[in-house]
Amino acid sequence: MLLRKSILKFEALVLKFTYYPLTKESSILGRSLFAGVVFMSSILLFSSCVSDKVEPDKLYGGIDYFPFYKSDTINYKVIEINFTVSKSDTNTYFVREKMIDLIEKDNNKTAIIAQSYSKTLEETFKTTKLYSILLNNKELVYKIDDKSYLYSPLPVEKGISFDQNLYNSEAPKLASIDNLASNVMVNDFDSKLVFNNALQIVFEKKINAIEDIYKHMIYQSKKGLVFELNQSINRQPNQLPIGYKIIKIRL
Repeated sequence: MLLRKSILKFEALVLKFTYYPLTKESSILGRSLFAGVVFMSSILLFSSCVSDKVEPDKLYGGIDYFPFYKSDTINYKVIEINFTVSKSDTNTYFVREKMIDLIEKDNNKTAIIAQSYSKTLEETFKTTKLYSILLNNKELVYKIDDKSYLYSPLPVEKGISFDQNLYNSEAPKLASIDNLASNVMVNDFDSKLVFNNALQIVFEKKINAIEDIYKHMIYQSKKGLVFELNQSINRQPNQLPIGYKIIKIRL
């Protein structure tokens, strides 16, 4: 935009010099100069428009963060910590998600995902849940246990908020896109994890001296979901924390 304004101002100056010349020679020179400026400004404006259109993810909607690959199988490691008044228990297991069907109609893509669990990667995974993901050029919607949840409007844009319960009867609950096309570091694990070119969606965040409620998901371009944290911890004076913390990491 700034380049365009500068070019237009320069064209106006040359135009004035052309039609209000000091001499006949300067008029001829001005017309030649004006023609050259118009030609060069057209090239510059065209180039700037082209560069605007190849800006990553914003104009293209960020759909790369939600890839759909039929028959794709993804393994996650899950660490679940339960806090009670006397102790904390840690349970580790694995989740395998496989797209068993992909339905495409008009601009909509609906993926049917089978989710299975196992204590180890070597043991047989047992399917326990089916859910679906709807993706189009306007939104990403998860349907879990017959309830639909808005996971992201499209195009994705850093800083926007949306009602994740827009398509169900639950009370409105705001979610937000906190990071887009950036490196996201998390400290919710034994060691720090850094995800490059990531999209971070925060579904719930309420952290104070008593409550520590935080749910967020991190997606990577052309990979999909790579990290998820869901925790709800209550702290009271002179007591151990009560609640849970669930970490899900793509392998």
